[in-house]
Amino acid sequence: MKNLFLIIFSSLITISCHSQNPKDYNFGFESKTGKNELPDGWFSWGNNVVKTESALFHSGKKSVFIQSEWANNTGGMAYIFINNYKEKEIKLEGYIKTEKVENIAGLFITFGDQQEIQLNAKNVKTETIQGTRDWKKYIITIAIPKDTDKIMIGGFLKGKGKAWFDDFKVYIDGKNMEEISLTSQDLYQSADEYFLDSQFRTDSLSTQQINNLYQLGKSGDI
Repeated sequence: MKNLFLIIFSSLITISCHSQNPKDYNFGFESKTGKNELPDGWFSWGNNVVKTESALFHSGKKSVFIQSEWANNTGGMAYIFINNYKEKEIKLEGYIKTEKVENIAGLFITFGDQQEIQLNAKNVKTETIQGTRDWKKYIITIAIPKDTDKIMIGGFLKGKGKAWFDDFKVYIDGKNMEEISLTSQDLYQSADEYFLDSQFRTDSLSTQQINNLYQLGKSGDI
């Protein structure tokens, strides 16, 4: 556990020192490892077929494909990230291609922990299309509620049809999210919430905790 903490702690310091470099959130769906159906970092929800597509895409070599043969089905893919941003507005851009969509397909943004995504909920913003359409860029913009801890973005298909999604981009107050530099404090808070399941907190070290780290470093047990 000590080794794991020091590795994470050291990694966070390294990241903060290189925070000017763009971060790859895989919004273009190009990275896919292992046997997962979806690109790295993305997950499926609902009851549609959702998978990576390598035969049809807007750019690069991959897109995400959603298909439904049932009028009552709803589902798609989503990506969650921590709201480390103090800004007020988020914009999602994405390219969509559709085939015989009888109800709707589109983009969405929502906030907080969602056990089940409800596209008609008050905290959800959507941009939707119908029918058969070639690749086109769609955009949705929404204010970020105060005290929001997580932001979720994605694409969906409701009802029968097929839809392909590619080349997503996220902007926070007009700034490309992949180019926004986070402060070391933001990174430490992220580690506290999502990596360190203990009472140890990097933003408020006690004298004893500092001494423990010092002694651990001297011992060479790393």
